[in-house]
Amino acid sequence: MSSYPARGCVNLAVCLLLPFTLLIGSASAQTVIATIPATNGLQGDPMTMAVNPFTNRLYIAGDGVEVVDQKSNNVLQTISVGGGSLSDIAIDPVRRMAYVFDESSTAGPALYALNLTNNTIANSLVTNSGYPPPMLALNPVTNRLYVELPSGITVYDASSLAQIALIPYSQAGPPAQIAVNPATNRIYMLYNLFPGFMQVIDGKTNTTITTITGLAELAISLDIDPFRNLIYVSGQLGQVSAVNGATNTLITTINNIPGQPGGISVDPANQKVYLANSGLNEVQVIDEATNTLESTTIPVGNDPYNTAIDYVHGLLYVANTNESNFVPDGTTVSVIKLN
Repeated sequence: MSSYPARGCVNLAVCLLLPFTLLIGSASAQTVIATIPATNGLQGDPMTMAVNPFTNRLYIAGDGVEVVDQKSNNVLQTISVGGGSLSDIAIDPVRRMAYVFDESSTAGPALYALNLTNNTIANSLVTNSGYPPPMLALNPVTNRLYVELPSGITVYDASSLAQIALIPYSQAGPPAQIAVNPATNRIYMLYNLFPGFMQVIDGKTNTTITTITGLAELAISLDIDPFRNLIYVSGQLGQVSAVNGATNTLITTINNIPGQPGGISVDPANQKVYLANSGLNEVQVIDEATNTLESTTIPVGNDPYNTAIDYVHGLLYVANTNESNFVPDGTTVSVIKLN
């Protein structure tokens, strides 16, 4: 079965979600099937990853963008970008474009658009500022790119990198991560605060709808279940919060999670939430139906941080940031087969 959307597909949102609905089933044992050597990202910060399941490619943003064949788990190519201090990556799986931010002072902080058909730089925009390291989110349905910059959440036309809007931050506290639900055209700006705080933005009007407080403490990562309109937020102090995206209300917070939670990924097909835990060097599993922490854990490398999920092929990628046996950077990506 081909999971690539038909060229004549009218509703892009439906096209993006259709392959996932066809694969809903029960999850089986989760195991690490491969380890991919990787490069450090911004000033040694944990590298970020994105997947295009339609082309079987994993992209790792570090010193450059590593292009990995998902079938063989081999690095095919590294795309050189700017000064090589990349802070985040976002993928448009249909248009086959990627967007990365380079914080390097050598080339000047800049946003880059990459053509993933030939793995070349298609466009760039020097921002002259970008600290703290900007995070990115893309809505492939509206072709809008959202970038955390010091002046606010900047909205770009992804094709031209022309600025469309500037959305003020709702908090002075440090931004943690930004994410988009393409099915509802809602953007979620997460803040690394105590307790966690999230700003909800209407992608049509580029205005803040509401804010949600009382989330997982020192919130660090979030991911979305677009089928059920649920948002999951992980906090560094051992908590995960579930939020109802329809009502913008907190459903529950799972407490007393051991270790130090980091990156979080949702598998909506099997109603599982995967949580990288740098304190325990493992991935923990949450049952989305009951919002409870399962006893199942998946051992990975040292200091796992960011995660990326491929719903179509049932694969989870976990960035390990302290693998001393891998040189020169000591960073790897664990590949976990979910079903």
